[in-house]
Amino acid sequence: MRIMLIAPEMIDTHTRRFIEMLLGARYIVICVSIDNPKPEGDERFTFIKYPEVYFSKRIKPKILRRALTEWGKAFRLRQIWQKVKPDIVHVLYINLQAYHSALARLNPLVLTALGSDINIFFETGNSDVKRRKKITKALLTADHITADTHEVLDRCEILSNRQLNSSLFFFGIDLNLFKPQSTQDKGRLRQRLGIPNSSKIILSPRRLVPKMKHDLILRAFAELKKTRYFDTVIIFRRFGFHSEIFEKIIRELAVDLGISDQVIWMDEMNYTQLPVLYSLADMIINFPEQDGLPVTLFEASACKTPIITCNLPSYREFLIEGTYYRVGVGDVKGLEDAMKSVLDENNDDMTGNLQKSYNLVFDKADQVKCFSIIEQIYQEFTNN
Repeated sequence: MRIMLIAPEMIDTHTRRFIEMLLGARYIVICVSIDNPKPEGDERFTFIKYPEVYFSKRIKPKILRRALTEWGKAFRLRQIWQKVKPDIVHVLYINLQAYHSALARLNPLVLTALGSDINIFFETGNSDVKRRKKITKALLTADHITADTHEVLDRCEILSNRQLNSSLFFFGIDLNLFKPQSTQDKGRLRQRLGIPNSSKIILSPRRLVPKMKHDLILRAFAELKKTRYFDTVIIFRRFGFHSEIFEKIIRELAVDLGISDQVIWMDEMNYTQLPVLYSLADMIINFPEQDGLPVTLFEASACKTPIITCNLPSYREFLIEGTYYRVGVGDVKGLEDAMKSVLDENNDDMTGNLQKSYNLVFDKADQVKCFSIIEQIYQEFTNN
């Protein structure tokens, strides 16, 4: 089966993982993207650069020039589709590329929402009516839509004002990779980071952007340090398309709070090394103001590390089946109290709770099981 995969503008680890899943299942992948997510190549992988179309600034008004650009990209996508003759067109991330695919009448068209692409239209103050109309056009044109939460699927239907053909789909995780790591591997990483053996470690693993609320996590950590939990450090990660401006804000806040020497900054690390970092941490904090269902929850659960997370509506269906420390969105005092609870919890109780969350991930988030959902969707179209 031939899959024309239209990848996001910003290629991330999970886009690359999805491509590897497709190739591992013996699909032929024609990836249309701005950048090549697999420069090392593969006999069943073809990269085609996403169409670039420009019109002279002398064309007035600007709205006409923009419309011509959109239709020009759609026309080029249609040409690619006619040439490669895919069985399925699958767009990861419902953005303007999904809109271009709709204009081009590519079919069968599967769209995968990643959370922020749809949630942005439900943020207070968002008034981008033009973009909203384009995403609505994409949703109405699609043959099937997937997302990792019912909340995002419901919001897709609110945007399109009709019932859509849709499914829940998680990227899932590799349970052969994400599992508790050896004492030796954890010790080597602790030594490399310069963290004393006596120190407890709090990890804030999400991307450094404002909506992940690392500033509130830092404030809760500062309050924790005022009590008896003196020998504790916190780790922030710099990876992907993070905000350097926001990082500067966090650094300055750490200085103002008098805890900058207890903050550790980690540069991007190989994805295969993440299980060691998760296993090293005494707890993991996930505290965004809005989100889809992040693989971070799956990864940390598989490594049997305690997780404190805000109780977002998009998480609740998953969280209620595991054992997690849940805190209200933006509740700094509640986050501080949850940190104390983790540090004070009885080891036997914690072991049982962590096993329950691991069992949940084993049952729901194994990438092999998750990918089978996509294969079922593909099969439905090829059988018709």
